[in-house]
Amino acid sequence: MASCNFNPIGVAYISSSKCSNNYPDLELILAATHPKNTLEDANYPKDLIKLLPILIRPKSFGYIKLASTNHEDEPKLDPKYFSSASDVNDIVEGK
Repeated sequence: MASCNFNPIGVAYISSSKCSNNYPDLELILAATHPKNTLEDANYPKDLIKLLPILIRPKSFGYIKLASTNHEDEPKLDPKYFSSASDVNDIVEGK
């Protein structure tokens, strides 16, 4: 089982070409990571740098609903990530 240390180095807020107001619509996180694996023969690089684009105002949205009145029942969850085509296009512009 692999695990990963995640250390943010920097954050930037930028406006995509489709942004129609003065507020950025993309967040970019630059992070240093170091994967750890219990397998000795894993071919992981020693250090990695990741750039994580995040939509600040996505158009896609999902839902969380109670499955029943019993508080021990798991809720129904459907995040519907990227169900809007414009979110896909915007995140591709941010990468």
